[in-house]
Amino acid sequence: DTHGTHTMGTIVGDDGADNQIGMAPGADWIACPGIGSPYVGPFECFQFFMAPTRLDGTVPRTDLAPHVISNSWSSAGTDFHQAIYSLYMAGIYFSKSAGNTGSACRTITNPGQWPEVTATAAFASGDTIASFSSRGPVLIGRDEFVKPDIAAPGVNVRSSVPGNGYTTMQGTSMACPHVTGAVALLISADPSLAGQIDTLQYLLKSTAEPKTSAQCSPFVDRPNDVWGWGILDIHAAVLAAQGLPG
Repeated sequence: DTHGTHTMGTIVGDDGADNQIGMAPGADWIACPGIGSPYVGPFECFQFFMAPTRLDGTVPRTDLAPHVISNSWSSAGTDFHQAIYSLYMAGIYFSKSAGNTGSACRTITNPGQWPEVTATAAFASGDTIASFSSRGPVLIGRDEFVKPDIAAPGVNVRSSVPGNGYTTMQGTSMACPHVTGAVALLISADPSLAGQIDTLQYLLKSTAEPKTSAQCSPFVDRPNDVWGWGILDIHAAVLAAQGLPG
């Protein structure tokens, strides 16, 4: 699938030559066809990620669970929160695209609204937010919360496509895998961070390059409902994880 191959390339792609497209090219990866498959859906994939099995569903192995899963998709009207919370409790980081329903406010796509999820906005070269990038805030119960959480490149992103090719695509789908790869890099730099979702989120947010926007109230400073905490800075996050000055 072109979309899936492109996002995976941004996470781990590297052909050993000039196409070093991936954030974390040394990472191992697994996949589950949770969107568009007539056989499984997101919930089955979440279960598989918590305890990967053989193709026939036998021999579940929690020790093979991934550290982070990348979710460049949305599904309106389905409540994923309990499943996402289960992944959170299992120490599996949930990276999610913020959605492509901007530039209006209050447009974060499901399930990016939950606090256990890192919802990523998209920006273009020149550090301008993409017009399509979904904005916050989100409403949970009667309370409003800031979203998205962070921003990453999502316009004219070059990555892999089927057939040993490369092309540019845009969308928060392209921004999300940058954060997924960043999580893998952080855990590579400090393996003790594996499973520490709150700490990983803090490192990414606190070291992001600050960007503010008054477009969407009530959150207009840092974090805000357009950029979140700002632009992803994995170098600064790794230094912070290692206790080094930025």
